[in-house]
Amino acid sequence: ILIASFVFFTLVGFFAGRTPIKLATGEVISARELKKELVKKDFVFINVHTPYEGEIEKTDSFIQFDEMMASKQMLPQDKNTPIILYCKTGRMSAEALKTLKAIGYINVRHLDGGMDAWKRVGGNVF
Repeated sequence: ILIASFVFFTLVGFFAGRTPIKLATGEVISARELKKELVKKDFVFINVHTPYEGEIEKTDSFIQFDEMMASKQMLPQDKNTPIILYCKTGRMSAEALKTLKAIGYINVRHLDGGMDAWKRVGGNVF
């Protein structure tokens, strides 16, 4: 029963657009928080969704989540630069976040629920 409960809640989280990957506190940003931060925009904003399905305003670049290592030249040289990643649901951006952390980036967050969450709070995807 314990295993069945774990599988059930993991799947519910996945299909609800939430990130089933365990991340540290501070590595996730909500769509509402992102709306506030986009006003001053002091971070690099990267769409990692594949295939490309549009983007949120003020996006700086598009790097496929599974191409982060091969696309290092598109990332900031300063590994302390604030970076926010997003995709459609949050799954791919969570994976990309783990990759960036593994190569030394320390100020990386990802949009919880991705573009789907962004749309739910009234944001546009172009």
